[in-house]
Amino acid sequence: LTTAWKLSQDINNKVTILESSDRVGGCIQTEVIGKYLVEKGPNGFLVNQPYVWNLIHEVGLENELVPGSTLAGKNRFLWKNAQLQKLPGSILGFLFNPILSLSGRIRVLYEPLIPSKKDELDESIHAFSLRRLGTEATDTLLDPFVSGIHAGDPQILSSQAGFPRLTALEKRFGSIFMGLLRGGLGKANLTKGIQNPNRSRIWSLKHGMGQLVKKLESGSFTLIKNCLVRGIEPQSNGTWSIHLDAKSLSADVVIMACPPVATSGMLQKMDPEAAGLFAQIPANTLAVVVFAFKREQVKHPLDGFGYLIPSNENRDILGVQWCSSIYPGRAPEGQVLLRVLVGGMRRPDLAKLPMDQLEQLVFENVARDLTISGQPEWVETKIWNPAIPQYQVGHLDLVKKIRAVESRWRTLFFIGNGLGGISLNDCVRNAEECANRICAIPVSIP
Repeated sequence: LTTAWKLSQDINNKVTILESSDRVGGCIQTEVIGKYLVEKGPNGFLVNQPYVWNLIHEVGLENELVPGSTLAGKNRFLWKNAQLQKLPGSILGFLFNPILSLSGRIRVLYEPLIPSKKDELDESIHAFSLRRLGTEATDTLLDPFVSGIHAGDPQILSSQAGFPRLTALEKRFGSIFMGLLRGGLGKANLTKGIQNPNRSRIWSLKHGMGQLVKKLESGSFTLIKNCLVRGIEPQSNGTWSIHLDAKSLSADVVIMACPPVATSGMLQKMDPEAAGLFAQIPANTLAVVVFAFKREQVKHPLDGFGYLIPSNENRDILGVQWCSSIYPGRAPEGQVLLRVLVGGMRRPDLAKLPMDQLEQLVFENVARDLTISGQPEWVETKIWNPAIPQYQVGHLDLVKKIRAVESRWRTLFFIGNGLGGISLNDCVRNAEECANRICAIPVSIP
């Protein structure tokens, strides 16, 4: 959608989007339920990269930007030893926070003295953290952090592909801590609006992230929904035939921005090698369960962003976001909105339960954690399958092979969160880069 918007800024480009479902926007899905604003996909974006921020300004939605609350930026919690514990917000706070034992904290502080990795071989983010931070920090902090972002297994996920900024700190500075102290993460180049928004805050739009999708959808291009592509085929004159159920379309350039499993299926007949490469990128299944309660039903103050749960706690849920505490206007006055993540690589079986069983199981978990009395006002569940692509060890080598296949075709492009990053910022960056590459090709784009 972003690529189409960018390309359509040139009136000489005729762009068509073929969407298999009845809506666009991929995993971004905002829904209004009564007086509640519910995000069933991404809950916002960070400004540690500039791409979503700049795009919002480019399309004219800068006055709709909404920052997460101060409390949400400052207070994040972890479920450990059968209770919620506040995560430290600074290095000094970490020194005195009992979330890790004294020996665990000492081991983390020893990180700058750990020799850096000398070879370029990929390793899991679990192995990376184990080397740099030790066992306790890996199991207590890194594990839920990975679940919160990827809903994945740290022992399988690639450190280089899934967490490139962390591995870059070690490579450049020899230490994560030394890199952070020297500003190794850098600052996002925000070309629009305020130059230094709070980096620790999450941002959204007044009417949710779906507001950006609606704006992009209004671009000067043709959009065909409920359109299932069966395959693509190169023609002798350099164009492409796109095979649908009842007809075929012709195009000069084809951009495939689909989940890897869908891309694999469409390429199977034309390029079995490429299809096989995409088939090697797995994705998890994730359930997003949203509850509304009256404020007096919930004993916990909900004074923060929410909480994550390490896998060694053996719980049924991955984490809970306190949506009505993160952004204003997400719930009516006197009500609260909670969003629970379930499944992923940790418990894929739970996301496949019958809906009533899943919702009851999740309710029991949340009610116990937050001391909730009575039943919810309502509950809404979204099952994402496929959900988040899993960048396993060796993923970057796989991407190199896919790019080599792509280069053979010249006018066929692969983008999407299966290749170059799963965050909204990553997706926008990849979309913009793709549009720039296409604009460098001396052809018209139907």
